[in-house]
Amino acid sequence: MSRADDFDILKERFDKIADDVPLILWSVDADGRHDYINRQLREFVGERINSVDAETWTSLVHPDDRERVEQQRRQLLVSCEPYEIEYRLLHHSGEYRWLRLKASPKLDENGRVVRWYGTSTDIHLEKTVSLERELVAHELDHRIKNLFALVNGLVSLSARESPELSPLLHILRKRLEALHNAHQYLRISGTQPGSVVKGGLKGLIEAVLSPYSANNGTLAARLDGDDIAIDTGEITSFALLFHELATNSLKYGALAANDGRLSIRIFSGAQILRLLWAESAASIPARRPSHSGYGSTLLKLTVEKQLSGRITRRQGQGYLCYVLTIPRRRGS
Repeated sequence: MSRADDFDILKERFDKIADDVPLILWSVDADGRHDYINRQLREFVGERINSVDAETWTSLVHPDDRERVEQQRRQLLVSCEPYEIEYRLLHHSGEYRWLRLKASPKLDENGRVVRWYGTSTDIHLEKTVSLERELVAHELDHRIKNLFALVNGLVSLSARESPELSPLLHILRKRLEALHNAHQYLRISGTQPGSVVKGGLKGLIEAVLSPYSANNGTLAARLDGDDIAIDTGEITSFALLFHELATNSLKYGALAANDGRLSIRIFSGAQILRLLWAESAASIPARRPSHSGYGSTLLKLTVEKQLSGRITRRQGQGYLCYVLTIPRRRGS
């Protein structure tokens, strides 16, 4: 058997494998001309052809994506780096479907690109679900903001009708603001419900404590240690927790004193999350104020019932410290 026969056999085998792979496979030369496509691409676009020139390829791209894709294509011709892009391509059904394209270059001995090899994956279902989820999240965000506005309006109306309740309603309004800040942080972070918050616990703490920041925007506390990812299901509990700690500090602790210092440190282990909230100020009494019962009860309920953790408190003349120990959830 000749070497030519061996080559034909190998090519036949490769073509068979490439055509059966559930991915679009392709290659282009250094000038951007397609010199190989597999059966998946031919079936995707509905054309039984052996090649696709640049003009034909561009005409199949969605008009809204065409300029972006063409710009990327021109850049890759002078680049030597792998790249990835998502765009819509005309399907044989007549609709545009989302593809995720990945490509890597083959270089010659002088480092010049001689060919690009790439794959294109149909991600239309994934992308459609993601876009629909964004629309739902946007609508949900709009309704939640309206709900916060409605509840705050009811609180204000109640305060006018029953002035004797103003102190209590003021506290309630502040707690609602803390929850609203947490919701805003969740929205800004771009996190979807049921997933992990992208900004982490530090970002949430900064959002909750932002009303107590200095005029120059400096955070009212020193925040250090390990940042961790938190689940969206935990965000309300953490927001209430840090809001209550900050409220108590503003009344009796470091945030109420000119010489006050507040430090928050996060210790993250494989199974345990430990949070240290430490305040110092000359005005902090040696004993807990007798009228601080409800806030302490809320802290205890939040940590123990909602976060399944423990909270301990130490106080002496000039200092106050809370230590929170919370079990880590899987994947957090």
